[in-house]
Amino acid sequence: MKIQAKIRTFLAENLVTLRRAPVEMAVAAYLFVIGVLAQHHVFPYSGEQLLAGPIVLLLTFLCNKWFAKGWLRALYYLSGLAVIPFRWADMGEWIENPAYYVTIIIGLLAGLLCGWHKDNRRFTEDLLRYVWDGISALFLTGVAYLLLLAIFFSIVYIFGIFKGITSDFCADAALLFFIVLWPLVFLTFNRKSEPAEPESSKLLDTLLNWVLSPAVLAYTVLLYLYFAKIVATWSLPRGGIAYLVFGFTLIAVAAQAGQTLLNKRYYDWFYNRFSLISLPALAMFWVGVGCRWSDYGLTENRVYLIACGLIMTACMGLFLSRRTGRYLYVTLTAIVILALFTYIPGLTPRDIERWSQSGRPADRQDKSYRDDDKAESFYLWWEPLTEGIDLKGYSRLYEMRHWYSEDKPTPHWESTADSLFLYDGSNRVLLRESLGTILERQLSAIGYQPTDSIPEDTLQLYLPQLLTYRSPGGKVCFERINLSRIEVIKLFPGLGENILRAMLSAPGKILLREIAF
Repeated sequence: MKIQAKIRTFLAENLVTLRRAPVEMAVAAYLFVIGVLAQHHVFPYSGEQLLAGPIVLLLTFLCNKWFAKGWLRALYYLSGLAVIPFRWADMGEWIENPAYYVTIIIGLLAGLLCGWHKDNRRFTEDLLRYVWDGISALFLTGVAYLLLLAIFFSIVYIFGIFKGITSDFCADAALLFFIVLWPLVFLTFNRKSEPAEPESSKLLDTLLNWVLSPAVLAYTVLLYLYFAKIVATWSLPRGGIAYLVFGFTLIAVAAQAGQTLLNKRYYDWFYNRFSLISLPALAMFWVGVGCRWSDYGLTENRVYLIACGLIMTACMGLFLSRRTGRYLYVTLTAIVILALFTYIPGLTPRDIERWSQSGRPADRQDKSYRDDDKAESFYLWWEPLTEGIDLKGYSRLYEMRHWYSEDKPTPHWESTADSLFLYDGSNRVLLRESLGTILERQLSAIGYQPTDSIPEDTLQLYLPQLLTYRSPGGKVCFERINLSRIEVIKLFPGLGENILRAMLSAPGKILLREIAF
């Protein structure tokens, strides 16, 4: 009876959430509906556009917090309309751009400003509440989803029914649980969680006092030893040191914030002076960034690194004084700096990259730089049917499409991030091949490698060879392949490698027309 009462209470609380957060849930329901319709091919809709959901949901959540009363409440009800432009927008390029993720980060940081707590303890408590409520809601939703799948597949196995809809059921259930139910449960938890000061737990004490803080101290000593080496050898720090310093500072500030929640604080002597202690690390950061700037100019990622460095430096400056050392001010500063470098025309990282790289000699430009007017990005297009297909030595001809219907099985193709799959009408795999392998084989046939600089006229000259892929089991005639030059980041030991990539996985960018086996 107690369990039933708790379930009824939980359901009642969710109903209250629906009344208090109608716009958030309306947006979630809208995303779920269009996701399901797209899944069942009712209309063409890119799954990439569903990724606009977090941004719109964050916007409605913030408006609900900021405009709780008065005539400004109308702005909250209008905020849900922000989802409309994303319905027809081309999200592909934006999602691949850091600006998308920066926008989400800005939204998350803005959520911390809702309480406008200048007290560092209260600010940290709100942060932990958001994190804990999000994790708890995700865990509960995930468990419920897995239980539903367990029940469904048990029915399929025992009774032998619903075998033809297993994949659709799993996909639709995932959309329901993680697009609708997870936000609902999070909002319920967040509404019910008490803002009262939590007691310091043994787990938190152990984590901060005996794990995280000793690690921060050890890393501080390591950075100081490296700084001493630089001074002794009169050399410049490596360019990669900037990333290490930023990560170190971020972890140290998080550990410093956690100290406000502890009853036993053993490291106040360190964190109270951390702004001064971090000065050598800040110096190495800016010297490292300056060296990379001087040697290779500015790139989009490097500009964002500078933005992070400005946030880090401002944070250390604010904490030099107890009066200004507020996480509220640090968060506000981070939002302003990220917004300036993301949304101001002419000041965006891409604009700065273009200005920096175009002004450098060609032999000194960063290899990862891609000017829109000079980018090695092009379509290889060929209509096999107009040229005719050599069927000699092959027994069957398949016309491939990107969808599969249970009611009318047809040959189709699918692709993941790294592999291409071809299926016949009975869903039997005809070909499974790595996209990288396909690209390497096609280029090697004309004497090139993905790391080579290949003129576009050369690619057009060898068009029939490039768009015809031969395997031991058959021949694949591609209608279109999109090739683009990208930088692959390697953490150890180098910085990166400029390679040519075939975009076979993006819907609408590759179409399989004729397959002969």
